[in-house]
Amino acid sequence: MIALLAAIAIVVAVFATWQILRPRSIAEVLSMEHLKAGDNIVVQGTITSIAQDRTGRGTRVILQLDGDQSCGDGEPWSGSVLGNSNTSYAVGDSYQATFHFQSFSINGDAAVWAPELACPFPALHRSIGVVIDAVSQVRNLWLVYNGTDAGGWSHYEIHAKNATGYQPDRVPAVLLKSLPFKGAGNVIDSANHWKSVADLFYLSVSATIGAESLSGFSVADQMTSLAAPASVNGNLRFVDIDSNGLVDAGDRIDIHPPGMVTSNGWDSYMIRIGNWSAGAPAYGAAVHVFLVGPAGILDALPGGATGTASSIGTSRP
Repeated sequence: MIALLAAIAIVVAVFATWQILRPRSIAEVLSMEHLKAGDNIVVQGTITSIAQDRTGRGTRVILQLDGDQSCGDGEPWSGSVLGNSNTSYAVGDSYQATFHFQSFSINGDAAVWAPELACPFPALHRSIGVVIDAVSQVRNLWLVYNGTDAGGWSHYEIHAKNATGYQPDRVPAVLLKSLPFKGAGNVIDSANHWKSVADLFYLSVSATIGAESLSGFSVADQMTSLAAPASVNGNLRFVDIDSNGLVDAGDRIDIHPPGMVTSNGWDSYMIRIGNWSAGAPAYGAAVHVFLVGPAGILDALPGGATGTASSIGTSRP
């Protein structure tokens, strides 16, 4: 009997060890709760799509594993994980990597996440940006990220459906920074929690676009009008590229967001120009949301997002 119990104990211990050490699927990782900084989880799956995302931080390779569509299936950044830009991949290949969960923060909320994961963060926040850009285009103008210079100024080019120009003294600008949602003591420690934060951010943006009062945002900087010589806090400026005295296509809004103080800290911002109040005329109005992390703004360069490929090699640009 003692020998039998000992054998059972050994089998149970081996099984428990295997359960701890075995590779997990992407679905299993995204269903885990109470993740902790310091957790190292081996993930294994089959690559089912590959995309490139050219940003101001360089080209990011995004891999979808096992057909996972937790963050959608339309935008290149909606895949499961970040690939290595120096590695070749092909659809159908087996993929295995270790995810290193670390302490993060998002808008001041404490969080745990792995930098190897693209979904739900930052994928969902960036997808919200696509929706808000579509709203902006209804007002004729929208802002497109066009790189960050050596001085830390990120350039947002004004695009327009037509050649209408607007008087800069009639176009105000405000840079809004998202406030914490969870509050002290509540850690974002699972994919489900990250999705909840993205939902709250979307609701906050939607409520604030055309409101006099701010819902879930604070004012990071503002200009009474784009004709002003400087913004209140020195983080915004208008550049009249064609020097025609108007706000029109090809001109720029430059943003110099405050730097992050932690290595894994992220903030969500909204830049809003023009009057978005309910019933106000659509005069020189545009809105855009973006993420700022330790290395600065994470946003797609114009034409920088490419669709799914069957394979990708190290010789790409």
